[in-house]
Amino acid sequence: MWFSIDVLGVRVPAKNLYIPPEYIAGVGEVVFLLFLFVGLVVASIFMYGEIQEIPPLPERLVMEKAYLYRDVSQSRATSSLYLRVGLGEDAYNYIIEASASDIQHLNLRKGKKLWVAVDSDRTKRFVWWVYDVDTNLLISRKDILLWIRLNNIGCYFVLIGWSVILFYLLLIIVRNGIWNRVVAKRRAYEN
Repeated sequence: MWFSIDVLGVRVPAKNLYIPPEYIAGVGEVVFLLFLFVGLVVASIFMYGEIQEIPPLPERLVMEKAYLYRDVSQSRATSSLYLRVGLGEDAYNYIIEASASDIQHLNLRKGKKLWVAVDSDRTKRFVWWVYDVDTNLLISRKDILLWIRLNNIGCYFVLIGWSVILFYLLLIIVRNGIWNRVVAKRRAYEN
């Protein structure tokens, strides 16, 4: 025991916080860990889906009509703009996740008509600039790219943390739930 940790005012040796390598996990513990493992895998898949690809800036951009089909959702740090880009059958929904402090002063509400700059061939659904009806710049390309990069960094950070937890859960399930059980049965059989 090289060091100790202070837990709720009580000094606990660090080695007592870790699962001993020879511990045999019960069936209930293994089932719980498997449910936790599967839940984190599913959550990781959804988190990976939140990562947005930033396409290269197209050579030709066009102005497209858009409007907000929902009110701006606000949380402490972020806001979401729900844009309906285009008119008719070619219209599509596009969500911009932005910094709440950058969006508050824009007075955006449901039904507000806007102009957006998009790729001319519309193959990549990406909004590069947002303008009001008088073509005054509301949200620049620099801001949009900054918000997407910050969101992607947050998603990568969460995915890395969950990956470490998943590997640790897998280690516990295999070592303490399966391997130690096999070794204990082998020893019992030999004795």
